Amino acid sequence: MARFDELKNEVIFDNNDLEQAWDHAPKLINKPANHFRLCYVCKVHMERKMFANDKNVNNKLAWTIDMINAKKFDLEPTNLVAIHLVCVKLITKKNNTRNLKKTHKMLWQFDEEFWKKKK
Repeated sequence: MARFDELKNEVIFDNNDLEQAWDHAPKLINKPANHFRLCYVCKVHMERKMFANDKNVNNKLAWTIDMINAKKFDLEPTNLVAIHLVCVKLITKKNNTRNLKKTHKMLWQFDEEFWKKKK
């Protein structure tokens, strides 16, 4: 379970937290869920191998963990979701349970043609 390090003023996540946060992110219907998910904030895909660490912290598609409901500072794995690192500052509400549920109800698809053109 995640814990708050008061000396460093940061949250430390374990592997179970990473798994749970990834599982709570919306799925893409045409990509394997264990490799790709959707950021519910910007509606752009996330790739599992792009977890934000020292190597790729400046990558706009790097993902991290955020709390679904920040009104209650609960670091239980059920309150964690994967989102893009750059999207953390775009969140305006403290409780995003409803937004996440709405996003889960829709079918999302990875746009292969768009990303082929980008390369």
